[in-house]
Amino acid sequence: KDPTQRYPSVAAFVKALQGVFGATSAGGSLPLPFSAESRFASTSASGLSPLGLSGASEASPNRVTLSGIPVVAVQSSAPLGVVNDEPRNPLPRRPNPVGKWLMELPRPLSIGGGIGVLLVVVLIGLLVSHATMKPPRSARPLFTVNYQRPIQGAPNARPVINGNVIYEAAHDGTLYALDSASGREVWHFTTGGTLVAGVAIDAKGTLYLPAGDGNLYALNPDGTLKWKYALGSAAVTTPVVVDTIVGVGSADGHYSGIGIDKGNRVWQVSATATFANESAVNEKTLYIGNANHQFYALDMTNGKTLWTFVADGAIKGGAIYKDKTVIFGTETATLFCLKGERGQIIWKNANVGAIGTQPIVNGGSVYIAAKDGTLHSFDATTGGLIWQKSLDGPVSNDALLVNNTIITVADDGTLTLIDPTTPAIVGKQQLGQTLSAPLALSDNIIYISGNGYFERLTLTKAA
Repeated sequence: KDPTQRYPSVAAFVKALQGVFGATSAGGSLPLPFSAESRFASTSASGLSPLGLSGASEASPNRVTLSGIPVVAVQSSAPLGVVNDEPRNPLPRRPNPVGKWLMELPRPLSIGGGIGVLLVVVLIGLLVSHATMKPPRSARPLFTVNYQRPIQGAPNARPVINGNVIYEAAHDGTLYALDSASGREVWHFTTGGTLVAGVAIDAKGTLYLPAGDGNLYALNPDGTLKWKYALGSAAVTTPVVVDTIVGVGSADGHYSGIGIDKGNRVWQVSATATFANESAVNEKTLYIGNANHQFYALDMTNGKTLWTFVADGAIKGGAIYKDKTVIFGTETATLFCLKGERGQIIWKNANVGAIGTQPIVNGGSVYIAAKDGTLHSFDATTGGLIWQKSLDGPVSNDALLVNNTIITVADDGTLTLIDPTTPAIVGKQQLGQTLSAPLALSDNIIYISGNGYFERLTLTKAA
């Protein structure tokens, strides 16, 4: 407890301590549960104590030890601020609740000099620091858990939010529709294969679900089947809806355009490798890379290849379109920025680290989390490095940006908030589970999936 509220003087404080440990000795010292005499006998002919303080050459009953730290038992009943009935200058003020009390400490009468005062201050500081110290900023919780519910089969895809419902595709082949506020199941739909990509939703609320059984499923808002289309190979990309076409990539290297009304194939593009899970869209143009270093711009109305670009490595992460440019990274550590219309290179930076995530573009900066656990900031115009920040281990999930704060989650489950202008770590906290799927974000609400659980968190630290 704060001693300033109960003890008007140091002498009163010491007297209270004496009441805890027992009656004082005849000399008025503060007896503790050990022998003070054995600890404070002189150790040399010069009369120095074990602390090296000058003074009596015999054991002093006025010195005691607490946890191995010698301190001085004050034996003065003089009012605070007075020594030998003479006023004295107070100690400098300290910016804490006990500062006013500490600054009036008298010089101890048992030994002279400022060292005795310092030792008394240390003792009092140790006793009250726990009661007066605020928890460090990083120790304050970054979020509260609103709910946690089990999911059969760890999800691999980012949850999709649509109004009051959130859709989660579990690895075991089941799509769950959950009430976003409570986590209550609204309905579920089970396919014949695993789910490794997320769902897409059109303007009418129809859901398009790619499945490992080789089918693209179209579901009505109530979870009933509208149609399904056999792709011939496992569906591995998150679908994209543009006008009356839904596009999806399959494991055999094809990208197909399917009519949303009847589920018929309208067009198909054949590539030499599997397409990336995520893509970018600008109006009617789809931008997507594949594992064979190729990056495509496709017309979603007819499947025409507008241009291709050959990168220096496999493209596993998503692309982003911003201000007539498209930005993506490769697993060979290069970040590319191309002209969106024709695919000419604007800049590249080959010192990023292996990239499997989607970049963020905000203002004049590009942010990307590399697999080695480093978050980078680049100039969006020139590609020059602005800063880089080490995180808590490898990062496989996309970083998010909310209210000018970057949110990352390392593979070990460490959630980190970063101010991109500094770049300072605003806060850091363990989620309590490793993630199996990217985060979904709605205002200050985060939805996470991992270890067979689905959780909703509310950020308590302003982001």
